[in-house]
Amino acid sequence: MTSRGAAFRFKGRESDLAAVRRKLGVRAVVTGRVVLRGENVSINAELADASDGHQSIELEPHYWPGAPATNGIKDMAERGLTSTLAAEINAAIAARTAEHVFTGGNIADSPGSAIAEFEISRDYSLVTLVSMIAPSPDWFVGVSAVSLFQDGRWSSSRRFDLDPWDAGTDGGVTFNSADLSLAPRLAITRIVTSPLSPAGRVTSLGTFTFVRLQ
Repeated sequence: MTSRGAAFRFKGRESDLAAVRRKLGVRAVVTGRVVLRGENVSINAELADASDGHQSIELEPHYWPGAPATNGIKDMAERGLTSTLAAEINAAIAARTAEHVFTGGNIADSPGSAIAEFEISRDYSLVTLVSMIAPSPDWFVGVSAVSLFQDGRWSSSRRFDLDPWDAGTDGGVTFNSADLSLAPRLAITRIVTSPLSPAGRVTSLGTFTFVRLQ
């Protein structure tokens, strides 16, 4: 670890990470930015392995895309179970990287709808919300880290179309495929093939609408 003063001379400059590593005598470099919006401060940071210039760890947690499913996402996508996912979020709450976990009702028939109320604060204004597609091998819909506090104020309403995602934990290709567990797990990806996206056209399966109540 090096001092803040030693690293400060690179502020605002486009620098090659490997060159920064050599000059500072470190293996990894934290890069990012701080944005002040009203009374809130948004901090984005990445820890990069500067030995070869490739990013290795992203400090801001997220569930997808491009990352393998956690056990919680696997259970949610495959079986509609939420206890493991809730435990993962509670661990994030204990680590102070999340604030609340909540569950909504099921949609028994299609088309249909479900409503859930939750509280949110400026310190934790990003929302991740997921729901399984049933029946399916490991498919789900959701939004990841969407902000409900923008330009210094709460959004009165935000609506998101829900594309289908493959959790990468089961190799089934139809709604009623037999279980075909994948090891290792694949990265979570948007589904661009049949039966959910025929001819490569990604098809929205529904919407999430967030409405401010007070």
